[in-house]
Amino acid sequence: MLRGKELVITSLIVVCLFMSGCTSSVNTNTSETTSNQTTSETTVSNNETEITVVDETAGGIDFTDSEQKSIDSLVKLSDGVYFMDCYNDYKLDDYLNANIRSIEDCDRWLTENLTYGVPTGDFPDIACCSFSTMDLDGNHLFGRNFELSVGDSMIIRTNPENGYSSIGVVYLRNINLGVKGEYDIDDEESKSLLLAAPWGICDGINEKGFGASILELSNRHDVVDTEKNDLLCYTVVRVVLDKCANVDEAIELLQNYDLFSGRQNTYHIFLTDATGRSVVVEWWGGEMYVIEDTAVTNLKLYEGDPIACWRYRGMHEVIDVTPSMTSEEAMSLLADVAQSGGVSWSAVYNLENFSVEVCFFEDYSQTYHYEGRLD
Repeated sequence: MLRGKELVITSLIVVCLFMSGCTSSVNTNTSETTSNQTTSETTVSNNETEITVVDETAGGIDFTDSEQKSIDSLVKLSDGVYFMDCYNDYKLDDYLNANIRSIEDCDRWLTENLTYGVPTGDFPDIACCSFSTMDLDGNHLFGRNFELSVGDSMIIRTNPENGYSSIGVVYLRNINLGVKGEYDIDDEESKSLLLAAPWGICDGINEKGFGASILELSNRHDVVDTEKNDLLCYTVVRVVLDKCANVDEAIELLQNYDLFSGRQNTYHIFLTDATGRSVVVEWWGGEMYVIEDTAVTNLKLYEGDPIACWRYRGMHEVIDVTPSMTSEEAMSLLADVAQSGGVSWSAVYNLENFSVEVCFFEDYSQTYHYEGRLD
């Protein structure tokens, strides 16, 4: 079977020559094709020569059953909005052992290990906000706006063999798909990129009632390279959702890695859990800092001035004086602090119920609700 971009093209040319007033012809059929290969024939004629070209194209990736099941689960919800269940092994433990510290190395690893040679590309700039609160039943809510890079998005559920089940939202540009990517999600030759979709997640929660999101900072990222293993910031959300049941476990895990941003600027991570604890994790001068807070935007918290951000002030003005709110009110708060014209999605996660409600492209009249449990 053919794999990835190892394309095999076989052309059979039958030439019919007119000799001594007689026509000699050769009739040849295509030999063998796999179940995933396609065959086409093209005939070109002129006064002396007829050429038949039989072309076996490169449609034949031999997906495993679980990979094919993941791809087949893809559903288009609306323009630029998708849903998928992930059944394939996205090899998180192998990734952690690879000591990846650059975007280029991450792309190379995903391309070689998951997408059958189709490149996943780089990661875009993002400007976001997150907050935590409670609903009227005492459940903990986690709100998130994903802003700046407006593009196609996908709700995804995962159920890894050696990790916790999770649900979250993928920015498809992170795996080179959609209007901001190089590949069309409807193109059969790019379907293998969906196998890397769990790595494109930007926010989510797991079955233990633990949630995480990544947010960009404009500050320079400085790393002290130690004997610890390396971890790329943009993949932290995937790692902690699979490995951690609460904020404390996530902090302990992150302390075991040197964090790299893959670019000059840095990121911070919002962590929240069903105990009600919410923190922001930042890295400065090679040190990791944990700041207790229930809201975060794109300004640093450690020795910073987050109050200078109107979105940060807007969230705290509500959640500090409102002990509880409905999920609809939480979504309304996200709409109030959204940067108009730049929101790919707004998500409200319920940590205890393991569920999410998502609105896309600032259309707050249309809400998609999904439970996290994968059937």
